[in-house]
Amino acid sequence: MLRVLINLLRRPAIRMGLAQDRRRALRNPGFVSFMAQNNRQRPGNYSHERIERTRRWLRNLAVTALVLGCAWIAIESAKALSVF
Repeated sequence: MLRVLINLLRRPAIRMGLAQDRRRALRNPGFVSFMAQNNRQRPGNYSHERIERTRRWLRNLAVTALVLGCAWIAIESAKALSVF
């Protein structure tokens, strides 16, 4: 279970600067302005980007649920201790 959480929450090497992003051409501002100047349509959403966005959303949802669960346990524990 711990391995699953570590893999879910790990930071990719690209974000940490240890590897270069091979998809940079689509995010390069110079390339985007070149495409706009030449009346090209902006490329649509790629399935990879959609999958990454969905994973990020699910990861944030899981972290939020974990934090709320821990808060709920703490509140219930405080209520139980106050009884005694």
